[in-house]
Amino acid sequence: GNYEVTLTGLNSQAGGNVSGDGMISIQGDEVVMRINLNNAPAFVEHEQHIHLGSACPTISNDDNNDGFLDAVEAANVSGKVIIPLDADLDSQESGMTTYPRANSLGNYRWTERTSLSFLTSDLRAPDTNVEDDVVKISSDQEFTLEGRVVEVHGVSPIVELPETVQPAHDRHAKLPIACGLIRRVVAGEL
Repeated sequence: GNYEVTLTGLNSQAGGNVSGDGMISIQGDEVVMRINLNNAPAFVEHEQHIHLGSACPTISNDDNNDGFLDAVEAANVSGKVIIPLDADLDSQESGMTTYPRANSLGNYRWTERTSLSFLTSDLRAPDTNVEDDVVKISSDQEFTLEGRVVEVHGVSPIVELPETVQPAHDRHAKLPIACGLIRRVVAGEL
């Protein structure tokens, strides 16, 4: 089937007026994923993921009231990462060091392809690092994209962020800047 997501901005005081959209197409065993982002921080590599949750966080989820919705606060709503949208969709781990980088205008167009059987096999494999934010699904758990959350992260390292923004070791790269819910596109809507 076909799925789409509309991305709206988070943390605009640090990330700007970010907007974008995405598309996921599953035809037979081929999965194609696309993310188009606009007005994001320029020259920044932007981590992007599909999360297990079913809602996007908002500034009302700023639990420590520092004026920023950090990655830890966002994860309390959007859940753990299920699919890193990186350079290699075949595996949760293999491409996690390469994410799209915004151009001088703050835009990027990211597209990756994989086999549905590779993707689902990896999602159901044993979790070799239970300490990270990436999780697997059990073999009896139904896997669906509809209602899941896409988050995009990353601001310039020169942006001043309070010490309360978490995770402390990587606060600029992990700060959420956009989020959207995945919805299935019904035939005839395209």
